[in-house]
Amino acid sequence: MKRQKFQKPLITLQRRYSPPMEQLIEEPIVETKQIRDYLEEIKMPALRKNLLKLYGDLEEKLRNNPAAVKYHHAYKGGLYDHTLEVIEIALDIFELYKDRFVREVKRDDVILAAFAHDLEKTNKYRKNTNQATLH
Repeated sequence: MKRQKFQKPLITLQRRYSPPMEQLIEEPIVETKQIRDYLEEIKMPALRKNLLKLYGDLEEKLRNNPAAVKYHHAYKGGLYDHTLEVIEIALDIFELYKDRFVREVKRDDVILAAFAHDLEKTNKYRKNTNQATLH
């Protein structure tokens, strides 16, 4: 069976300025839709309940940790912003291609995968003077 070639989606990404770690942003950027909002949209009750509990346990770390030390979202709250953007981009791609998947992929699956993709970073960095470093 020959694979169908897809056109690349036209997705506009809003890039945020990522200052050096010594210039940490003290307040998280206010979003119109929050991570919690996407988790609350999950249809499977047990999955929704468990993910909301996990989010509640990790929210402070998501809002205070960078997503990286050097490259993208390397600022206080960068992990939260990055996770939110990954959820939004993954859902945009899902909407574009959901009718073309060989196997059934549900919106819940996309939200779960996008939310969980960097959760290990909630314990990966620690502040060392003005820099985040790996444990």
